[in-house]
Amino acid sequence: MNLLRLGSFPFVKASRLSAALIICHRHADVDAYCAAYGTRFLLKKLNPRVKVWTACPEGLGAPAERIAQSFPMPVTQKMTHHDLDLIVIVDTGHAGLLKEWVEVVKGSKAVKITVDHHPIDDSIRSLMDYLLVDTDSSSACEMVHRLLKAKKIKPNLKVSKALLAGILYDSQHLRLARRSTISSVNDLCARRDILREVKDMLRLPRDRSEVVARLKSAQRLKLFDSGGWLIAVTRVGSFHASAARALVGLGADVAIVTDEKNDETRATLRGSEAFEAKTGIHLGTDIASSISKSEGGIGGGHPTAASMAVESYRGDLAVEVLKTLSEKIGASVKPIT
Repeated sequence: MNLLRLGSFPFVKASRLSAALIICHRHADVDAYCAAYGTRFLLKKLNPRVKVWTACPEGLGAPAERIAQSFPMPVTQKMTHHDLDLIVIVDTGHAGLLKEWVEVVKGSKAVKITVDHHPIDDSIRSLMDYLLVDTDSSSACEMVHRLLKAKKIKPNLKVSKALLAGILYDSQHLRLARRSTISSVNDLCARRDILREVKDMLRLPRDRSEVVARLKSAQRLKLFDSGGWLIAVTRVGSFHASAARALVGLGADVAIVTDEKNDETRATLRGSEAFEAKTGIHLGTDIASSISKSEGGIGGGHPTAASMAVESYRGDLAVEVLKTLSEKIGASVKPIT
């Protein structure tokens, strides 16, 4: 397993590329889907004859489904053969997020590369030949744009819009942008000002079911204090990330949203920028990854956005998150009534 340089991607001579597979994480979000879309374009530019399959385990999340209508691409449900030259895994920090496709990866003799901006779990490292990872990048789409730039390939208008959508989505409309992010946005908008158009794509009205989930999360809210930080805990059956973002928007410093489905307990975490800046707590590595590893589950994410899933969990996962958070903060947890 080696760190990969941008210019050397895909580490397979383009003329020898005949078949490639791109895999997103399960319930792919906008960044994952659009990164796969951009990677497919890149591979086709490197060799127009290459056959490219794209897999999205367990389908797309609701926002990605809406974006996919503007940027459609064929998504395969099953791989009938493993005769591949290249496998590219995008935006996926843990092998458990590949679901059934992990067996395809393990069984293939293809060169395997991951393109990601998350801290990479050992479960992915052990599968890969090469890593292309930059945890300072705003998104996987920003990294795909940099790959295109390194290969001196100009994205067409659709690919530019798709990559910009992924960057805006994962950077919270540039609130989390770094210098490299702004550089990518500038390049993608150079030939045509598409920023407002793409922002409008991401502002599609929420489905009624998502609105109901957000309201229910507030209705079921339990509030705690740890060291002066407000921690909101709730449970909802769907749209966990949206509900967690809504609670932080209401003023919580950290939101914990849990759910149990098909013998799997999930927790979605969101934190404010102020919480991360002042405490230095990384919700992905310090909380989600730490707890999931100790419980035999999968988890990880970013400093202010993370998730985890544990099968057959006995207990209350929210309580475990609260305990771990309070230990990191260095203060006891007190309920606020």
